[in-house]
Amino acid sequence: MFGKRLKIIRTEKGLLQKDLAELLNVSPSTIGMYERDQRDPDTNTLKFLAEHFNVSIDWLLGLSDITTPYSKKNDTQEHAYHKFSYTNLSDEDKAKVKEYIKLLHYKDRLIDDSCE
Repeated sequence: MFGKRLKIIRTEKGLLQKDLAELLNVSPSTIGMYERDQRDPDTNTLKFLAEHFNVSIDWLLGLSDITTPYSKKNDTQEHAYHKFSYTNLSDEDKAKVKEYIKLLHYKDRLIDDSCE
């Protein structure tokens, strides 16, 4: 079910497999394997996809037909605090935070790939 839903949301957003692969820092063949349900994404990838496409992880996994946006489901006090803190950063600092997050995703992928 994940593969079908990933393909639906990817095509709705007008992305090619190679575009999504670049965004996730994986090969286009990995996206193809996801969409054919031949490979499962790691937890961080699921979270990133849900945030990026503004859908719930449950919807991506086929556990729900409700596409409630990820950010609305997790609007806890802590989440609100972090969102407020981020909003008050300068544009330069926001760019640094985004780059740091990309590095964390890349590090997690390296660890996942080395464990396979």
